Amino acid sequence: MATSDLAALTPRQYTALMVRIALGIFYVSHALLMWTIFTFDHAAPYLAAAELAGGALLLLGVYPRTVAVVLLPVALGTALVHVSTGLGLSAGYVAYLAVCVGGQLVVASGVLARGESEPTGLTLPSW
Repeated sequence: MATSDLAALTPRQYTALMVRIALGIFYVSHALLMWTIFTFDHAAPYLAAAELAGGALLLLGVYPRTVAVVLLPVALGTALVHVSTGLGLSAGYVAYLAVCVGGQLVVASGVLARGESEPTGLTLPSW
């Protein structure tokens, strides 16, 4: 990317990049936490694998909006599991994560993303 191209980017595109990187770090760290600290029951290995793969793809910027579509039900399902097992406080944290993943869908892919363009049909404020 040329220097003139970087100067033409909007703050919203940089914000999308920051959200994408933060979500990627969370998903990778949460998957590694599940694999190294906690024991697995039933579908947990599949959720951890989805979180690890999704987090890595978000960090790399490969189809981030598509990855967010896949990770949204994973986050909502994880929140329901946390509520049913009595981990209410962490369920709120995971529900907040689901809101952030939904935000990734709305704000587009951000800078240095590959494979997707800005969402069409949405009128968002230009900051």
